[in-house]
Amino acid sequence: LLSMTDGVLSGKTGFTGKAGYCYVCAVRNKGRTYIITLLGCGWPNNKTYKWKDTVKLLEYGKEVFDFRKPVSLGIQDTVLVKQAVYPWGESGKLQHIRAEETTGQLKGALMTGKEEIRVVYSYKKTLTAPVQAGTEIGKVSYMLDGICLGTDAVIVAQDISEISLQWCARVLFHHFLWKNNAA
Repeated sequence: LLSMTDGVLSGKTGFTGKAGYCYVCAVRNKGRTYIITLLGCGWPNNKTYKWKDTVKLLEYGKEVFDFRKPVSLGIQDTVLVKQAVYPWGESGKLQHIRAEETTGQLKGALMTGKEEIRVVYSYKKTLTAPVQAGTEIGKVSYMLDGICLGTDAVIVAQDISEISLQWCARVLFHHFLWKNNAA
């Protein structure tokens, strides 16, 4: 096989009475690693079939499979934050959450054109203030045929203060005393 194709990392031949001639190898090509396993590949008169079959499988893999990473479309939702101070006037809704890569895992796979990586968001829909920026409130999972390829954290992007007695006093002072004295 070494003289038939480039990128062969390793390989091992074998034989058993029930499985016949066998071969296992790893081939690296264009950043992709293929692992090929052949069982019952030729009997004594045709024990060289394993080389041709390995090349055929490798060519098939190169044609059919591409390495793809998931595309996260972002979080299109808001989170209710109870007892929160919202100076911009949008009471109780937090829109500043984001997914952040935390695992460092490679979240991609060799896939056929028909396969897709599903992005699944799972996070708390209700929080209670105060909430600090960087607080993890859930995760984003990257799924392929029910297998999790990796996860990222869903985090709060900004600090959110809670309504307190001091905050109420400032609001009252600002809105009633300050504005009435300025007029």
